[in-house]
Amino acid sequence: MPALDVYAAQQSSEGPILLVIARDEVHIVPGKHPGDDPKDYDGLEQSGADTLREANAELVSTARLQMFDIDTVQVTGDSGNVRISIRLLYRGYRRFEFRCFDLKRKPGWQCASALSAFRIEDLPESGTEYDPPQVLHLRDARYGVAFDAPDDSWLSFGPHQGWGGTQTVWAWNHAGRQIDVQTLDLSALPTQPDQAIFAKRMGDAERASGANIAESQVAFAGHLWHHLEMSGGGHGKRDLFVLVAQGVMYGLLITQPNRDQRLIEAAKKGFRLIPKAPSPR
Repeated sequence: MPALDVYAAQQSSEGPILLVIARDEVHIVPGKHPGDDPKDYDGLEQSGADTLREANAELVSTARLQMFDIDTVQVTGDSGNVRISIRLLYRGYRRFEFRCFDLKRKPGWQCASALSAFRIEDLPESGTEYDPPQVLHLRDARYGVAFDAPDDSWLSFGPHQGWGGTQTVWAWNHAGRQIDVQTLDLSALPTQPDQAIFAKRMGDAERASGANIAESQVAFAGHLWHHLEMSGGGHGKRDLFVLVAQGVMYGLLITQPNRDQRLIEAAKKGFRLIPKAPSPR
């Protein structure tokens, strides 16, 4: 799943509150940087407006400006006595969102002082983002995972790694829809985290970015998975399935503009657990 970090700060009990959300977008826009197309900023504006609407705030204004010398969208709304001003921008493969909650509705952007020492540094790019898409029938004995896309018109890019190499993500893309398979190696941890805790943390992070979530459990591939059915937040309809087994956290994410249950069932059918290779001694 795209990595997500969330930070919050408050100046005082009566002062403004700043929420900073940094999201890795590498698997959402393969082969190019988000923001290269001016229409990408229309999507940011819509995402900000969706966040205000979900917070029951009335949209007051939208604007295009510069922040950290980067093109930025600002969306502002009012909810009761609180003014919510959201700034959104892209840098490389990352999306940054700055939500400022002004409890007194003063003129201007009240969270600027909180970002006086904030810097966005470039990250090294591994080069795999530019590998040409290809047909891939995944079989990985390291993590005991196999996956077949619905058909060979679904082309794969990656894999991509994170969390110091313990996380691997493969992605398949077709006609604006995407399927991600993730593994996270838990073997180095002293105790294996609970599957429900993983699902809750992922759900909390998505809610913080403006998503609406319905939680349930569903059985497939011989196991009971946690299911997060997500909408809003500017990323279409997403279904995330989370499983902890074999010392690995597995994730299956289906992203599409409109939820098609047939695609979800095809993705679930394509996922299998296979025997893991013995760990090297």
